[in-house]
Amino acid sequence: MKWKHWGWLFFLLIPLFFTYACAMRTKKSQVQRLVLQIQEKERERDLALQKREDLQLQIASKNDPSWIEMLLIRELGVVPEGWLKIHFIPKNLSQ
Repeated sequence: MKWKHWGWLFFLLIPLFFTYACAMRTKKSQVQRLVLQIQEKERERDLALQKREDLQLQIASKNDPSWIEMLLIRELGVVPEGWLKIHFIPKNLSQ
């Protein structure tokens, strides 16, 4: 008679165990997905903060002549008198 009770107990516990294992696997995959999303958002935040800092520096030094000259050289490709301007051609266009 005792074994009959144990049989019912195992009969009920085995499906519960498989349900629990499936739920844990689903939870683990969701946690991994959320961790990846957090890392991506942190990278985006870091890039935005870096861009913000760069823009603040540009605004702060907009009246500095050397900054304006560097900005013209870097962004527009303007070269001061006496300087040599060199154009680089990508390999796929040179052939």
